Parts: sequence; C-alpha cells; structure tokens
Amino acid sequence: MKWVKPVAVPAAIAIASAGLLCLVGPGTDARRLAADRDHELARLRAVLPAFSNEPAREAIETDLGGGRKAILYPARGPGGEFLGLAVELPAPPGYGGAVTLLVGMDAGLKVIDYTVLPGHAETPGLGTRVFEDAWRAQFRGKGLVEPGRTWKVQRDDPDGLVDQVTGATITSRSIARGVELALMTAESRIREIPGAVVEEPETDQASRPVVTEEDFLRENLDRVLPAHDNRPAGKPVPIDLGGGKNAILYPARLAGALVGVAVEMESPPGYGGPIRLLVGAGMDGAITGVAIFPGHKENPGYGDRVEDEAWLAGFVGKTLGSGVWKPRAEDPAGVVDAVSGATVSSRAVVAGVGDALAVIGEYKVKVE
Repeated sequence: MKWVKPVAVPAAIAIASAGLLCLVGPGTDARRLAADRDHELARLRAVLPAFSNEPAREAIETDLGGGRKAILYPARGPGGEFLGLAVELPAPPGYGGAVTLLVGMDAGLKVIDYTVLPGHAETPGLGTRVFEDAWRAQFRGKGLVEPGRTWKVQRDDPDGLVDQVTGATITSRSIARGVELALMTAESRIREIPGAVVEEPETDQASRPVVTEEDFLRENLDRVLPAHDNRPAGKPVPIDLGGGKNAILYPARLAGALVGVAVEMESPPGYGGPIRLLVGAGMDGAITGVAIFPGHKENPGYGDRVEDEAWLAGFVGKTLGSGVWKPRAEDPAGVVDAVSGATVSSRAVVAGVGDALAVIGEYKVKVE
C-alpha cells in the first residue's frame, strides 16, 4: 500500500517532536523562571540596601485606585531585620505614555534610588535622561516631607525638589510625582510589614472608654466654639452641599446674639477615606477650634496622629485668607505643617478644614 509511507513518515516526525517538546519544555520553563527571578533580584538590588531575603516572597500588593496597583518589596538583613522597601508602581504618564517605576528607600523611608522598568516609550536622548545617574542623584536621601520644598519640578514651583531635564519637562514631572506617590504608598502601608515599625504597647481595648456621637458633640462643640450660653446641638441646621455631600451647622449664642458657628462635615479622602471634622469659627471668620470625630479609618500610629490636639491647635486663629489650605511641605504658603509620618492624612484634614471655613462663611446666614 503506497499511501502508508507518505502518511506514516510525517506522523512519526510529529510524534517524535511532541516527545522532544515534553522532555525539553519543562527545562525551558524552569530556565525562563530562573532568568526572570535573576532579573527581578538585580532590579531590586539596584535600589535597595544589600539584603539577604527574597523580597518578592514577602511582597504586598495594594490598590491605588482607578485600576492601578502597587507592589511593596521588603528588604531584610541576615537576622530578618527590616532594612528598607522598594515600591513598584505606575507613575503618571510621561511624554511617551505609561511609565512604571521601582523606587527603593531605606528603613526611614528616604529614597535610595529608582529605576524605570522596561516598557516605556520616552524619547531617546531627552526623556531617557531620567535614567542617568547624575539626574537620579537629586532624589537620593529625600523623604516624603522636605521642609520648605515640594515634590514638583522647579519649572512649576521654584521650591520644587526636582530640577527637570531640559526639553523633557513632562517626563520629569512623571518621575517626580511617581517617586512622591511611592513614598506616600510606603508610608501608608509600612505597618503591614512585619518588623518595619517598632510597635508601642497597645492600651487594653477593654479599658478604652466608648465615646458615643452624642457625647463627642456635647464635649467638643463647647471646645471648638467661642464662649456661649446656649446648647448648639439643640438646633442644628442641615445643609445640602450638592453632589451627595452634606454638612450640619451648630450656632453658638451668648445672651441671644450669634457669636460663632461650628460645622460638621467630611474632609476629602485620606488613606482610609473621608475624615469627619468639627470646625468652629467666630463671627470674624477665624477658627476657634477643630476636632475629629471617632470612627475614621486612618492608619493607627500614623494617619491617626492628625487627632493630636497640639497639631489641631495650630489651626486656631486661621482664616480663609491665612494662606494656602495645604500643608507647608506641599506648598510653602500652606497654613500648617503636616504631621510627621501622616502626610496624606494631614492633607485631607487641612483641605477639609479650609472647606469647612468656606461653608461657614457661605451658610452662616441660615443660623443668624
């Protein structure tokens, strides 16, 4: 049968090839995985202190919103001590589009170095100058808060930390904002990394008094408002701010005359979401007190430092015209300093207090 040979030969070749693939395939996959691991370790070693662990095995993924993710890689010494952290995340688009950064920092969350990961489309000789060591050097040793400086390029702000690449301002902005975002992400998640933070002994939860909303209002309305003889919570005035946002006004009166107004409202989101504020002001528009409602979700030991009374006292006497309603680390004209280690939460509270003053100014006629 003459047809057997033409069919049989290709079939035999196909069977033999499949067998070879079965034998070779696993080895090829293993070599590919080993090469990928080596590349990953090489990138991490370029931006981190010398480490003994495999950071990828302890990696933490976090959601940045808008479908964006960040990955945190802890670095440890031979005894398991925390040495630093690398954050891989998408920076804002550069001139050529998507830019992914790997930013390394030490245990104090100061930048060691960064690298731009493959896949970008920045212009050779211009945008790619952000890869050069001489330009990257200006980021080293910088933390999220640098007094009197902002995480902007100097073309946009004379107090900016970053001297932009000539002819590549868009790419320079991308890197500056990306490094800042990496530092913010590290600050917000550092407590989730074992050994990264020396924990203070926790107070026994059972010994902590439970504060009801009514108790909080009764105690803090008196504290944030000017001296008064009425009960401000007795006649609250709800305000619809539009866009699903609401506020409540509480009038303070002395001998029947309006002497101040407090507003209860939410700030813009911190790391754990909006922070509910109680802000009081006198009739001259100056703040007389600020308090933060319990129940927010800012990180214990970090974001919740915005509750510190000494820091909140820094708002007293400020008006809408006192400066820019941002922390001074973000804008030198800012009204107050950020709380160390709680920059993102500080931003939310500062912006929220400014918004509260604006609401009091616009709506206080409703309680007069």
